[in-house]
Amino acid sequence: MSVLPESRNSTVLPKMHQTQSSSEKYYIVSVQHLQYLYDASGCFPSPPRAIAVISPDNSDIQAPKFSVTKGNGDNTYTIKVNGRDVRRGPGDLIYSFEDGHTEEWVIIFREAERAYTIESKDSNRRAWTAPLEPGLLQIRLEPFTATNHRQLFRFDSL
Repeated sequence: MSVLPESRNSTVLPKMHQTQSSSEKYYIVSVQHLQYLYDASGCFPSPPRAIAVISPDNSDIQAPKFSVTKGNGDNTYTIKVNGRDVRRGPGDLIYSFEDGHTEEWVIIFREAERAYTIESKDSNRRAWTAPLEPGLLQIRLEPFTATNHRQLFRFDSL
């Protein structure tokens, strides 16, 4: 389940979220790795759980659907996975938490790449970034760079 066909189309989020309270479920995909994201519950005690790319070595992991809900502002959303809020944690790493504290993300469709960036709502322009080094491929916040394919994600609805 973790390896993705390159021809899969992602869904355009703004058209799906017409009202503030609406929520849709998606698989989130790292464009760099062509792999689904998941919350690595087996790697860390609860809370928090790392949001990471499923490694090809762990193809038995079932990818969860992420719940994306319209937030306050243009292109602004909150994200949950398995009922847990997805937000920034220590070291600018991305985790899911059970404590009810949400973080809003700015999700922007990049037409040229046919993919999205997920940026922090604060003014420092940091975006979700998939790592390249081996080990747990945990998503982290890094300065936004328009040409960085490690910062591109797809939202697939199945």
